[in-house]
Amino acid sequence: MKNTSKKILSIAAGAVLCCALIAPNSQAVPIAPGADVGAVIEGQPTSGTLISSLSSAFLSPGANGFSGTLRSVVINNDTTNPFGPTGLTFIYQIFSNLSSAPTELRRLTLEGFNGFGVDASFEIAANAFLTGLGFSNSGGPGDASNGAELFDRSNNGDVIGSTFQTAGNRVGAGEFGAIFVFQTSATMFQQNDANVINGGVATARVLAPSIPEGGSTLALLGIALVAGEALRRKLRAA
Repeated sequence: MKNTSKKILSIAAGAVLCCALIAPNSQAVPIAPGADVGAVIEGQPTSGTLISSLSSAFLSPGANGFSGTLRSVVINNDTTNPFGPTGLTFIYQIFSNLSSAPTELRRLTLEGFNGFGVDASFEIAANAFLTGLGFSNSGGPGDASNGAELFDRSNNGDVIGSTFQTAGNRVGAGEFGAIFVFQTSATMFQQNDANVINGGVATARVLAPSIPEGGSTLALLGIALVAGEALRRKLRAA
């Protein structure tokens, strides 16, 4: 057991060094467990291989209720994913139905990221690749406007949230929200829960990472990759 632990730690250390030295440039920000980071626009991905997609309806009933659709897509072979071509990239977008008026949506949380390295960014204008995956410019028709201010992650790393609280970023009735891009070290996926929030909470099913057999080792490697990416960017900025 002792030797096995040493091996895992050695592999993790190697992953940190490798990620720090050879990961490609990216504007996306790594999100470690317990962290809050400012949301940034990356302009990626522009290519990849579609693995699966899912569009799920959500509904929060009541006088101030809302409804809509949450689209999720998972791809690999994303050349901008800092965890390599086998790392899965998860992409999400909210659409709020016209019947949601006057409620504006302000937050999205996603479950299933525990143990994985995650780089986060958002888009307001869908490039050709994202359009081909079924995503749209944020905002209303002909208006690419809705963005995001913050990404955060729970202390155990499982839940990632995005806040779009300020006027101009909130998702109004008949509008698309920002396109959220999470490049990860995960290599497998499954369905999990997501929550769309504005006072009330509506739950939808989405595609999210899953931990394969031997998940404890992979979880350690995921944490190492997050640390390595943060170190690489720090060294680059020095």
